[in-house]
Amino acid sequence: MGQAPKYSTDREDLELGLSDALVESADADEQSLAPFNIIRAETVVSKLPIHNLTKSENVDIHIAQRNERGKVELHWEVSHNAKYGQPRQLAYKLDTILINRKIDEIGRPVPKVLKLGSLNEMCKDLGSQKGELKRALQQNATTSINAKLSYQGADGSERHLEATFTRYSIVYTGERMPDGRKADAIYIIFNEPYWEVLNNAPMRPLDYDYLRELPPTSQRFYEILSYRFYAALKYDRERAKLLYSEYCTYAAQPRHAVYKLFKNQMYRVHQPHLQAEYIAKVEYQETADEEGNSDWIMFYTPGRKAKAEYATFNRRRLREGKPSSPDRPLRPMLESSSGIERRKDEVANPPLQLVRHFHQLARGKADYQPGAASKEIGQVELLLAAHSPEKIKFIVEFAVKEAQKTKFQMRTFGAIFQYVDEGGQVYEAWRGQQHQQAQLARVEAEQSQREIDEYQQAEAHLKNLSETEYEELYARVKQGLSDRHFAVISKFDAPTFDATIKAGMLRSILEGKPASAIAE
Repeated sequence: MGQAPKYSTDREDLELGLSDALVESADADEQSLAPFNIIRAETVVSKLPIHNLTKSENVDIHIAQRNERGKVELHWEVSHNAKYGQPRQLAYKLDTILINRKIDEIGRPVPKVLKLGSLNEMCKDLGSQKGELKRALQQNATTSINAKLSYQGADGSERHLEATFTRYSIVYTGERMPDGRKADAIYIIFNEPYWEVLNNAPMRPLDYDYLRELPPTSQRFYEILSYRFYAALKYDRERAKLLYSEYCTYAAQPRHAVYKLFKNQMYRVHQPHLQAEYIAKVEYQETADEEGNSDWIMFYTPGRKAKAEYATFNRRRLREGKPSSPDRPLRPMLESSSGIERRKDEVANPPLQLVRHFHQLARGKADYQPGAASKEIGQVELLLAAHSPEKIKFIVEFAVKEAQKTKFQMRTFGAIFQYVDEGGQVYEAWRGQQHQQAQLARVEAEQSQREIDEYQQAEAHLKNLSETEYEELYARVKQGLSDRHFAVISKFDAPTFDATIKAGMLRSILEGKPASAIAE
């Protein structure tokens, strides 16, 4: 995939220090966008691409980076098993949504053998069919990685990953486990190089609910951009920046040289994040890579959700008394066994989760625990009999904001009942707007896809031209540009001028115009 941007595992990149001013500025409106369900993932292998997130194209995942002396600093090459095919979107969701959740729940040290559950349970969790999920498991288990890299471990030591390996093996229900027992569910057995990373790499938090709802390419983008947003917010920068070529490299996405194709590709990736207010604004600046190929610097202004997410993660660190001084980098946040059990209880107990969410928003009480005589759990269960958890969560957030307008001090969960009817109406109206926006986004995405398909057809047509036809079209387009825009193109260097001519050739084919008219 060409020369990769610099790979970084600096601990500074992972620090989530937060000034007191930023903590105080996280008002209730931002808290409604804060993560409700947090997952922690390792920060070494997860930074690098394994899955092909396109639906049909083949993507070669091969990253090579050398230092100034020519010594290899990073080598990362992924090879799939021809029998099962490249691991694609479902295999990616399987790893990031299901397996990473299991790893996070069990905590460190991560055991060698991890129980995933039955095939039926996994299909229900991921919304897939048995056959396709089983194939995704096989794709993940048989995909080989050839890696050479160094990283700083969670304990501050320098560690190395230099091996050719697969990440894990699978034991299906009814098959024999390594200890001779018959498996009562599907298990994975971590292979040594990956297992070492899972137990030693720094960890970082992500919004699990947000991950689940994002389409795969937007999810991968979130994983990549979140590093940049953390750094931008920590150092009070207005924007974060990301090279288009870097995104394509680390997301294993096809890279386009034509602006319209690039813009359409990123539009579909950005749209869910703009709607969710994770990104407030996107800007592009044209540039070129070291080989003269077209590239773009993408600038991102953090949205309210990104700020609320950052504040939430850091507030938890500050509660644990962890420093944020640049001279003493933060260690990754690890929970005690009681903390892990508490999060398990919340996942399995939506009423408790909603009660705690209310007290976090209304009273700033983290990890609130209802007393034995409390009526709050029963009150939530009453609402759950008539409404979805998502709707109740919305009503809670609506009620807290409305109460703040009248300075009503909400002390217990029961205080939201006077807002249920109005909050429910606002929720239904919001859902209607979301549905309309989703329909509009689908129409725009379909139009973008049509345009991409047309450009790809034009690119294929261009490649199939005979040498004579290609040279004639190249000469005509070049002459047309020179006749109409000589003052501008005379300032172009050779690679930029050549790329402009080739873009004009595509337009000429796409629009069916004579080459002399493409510059109009």
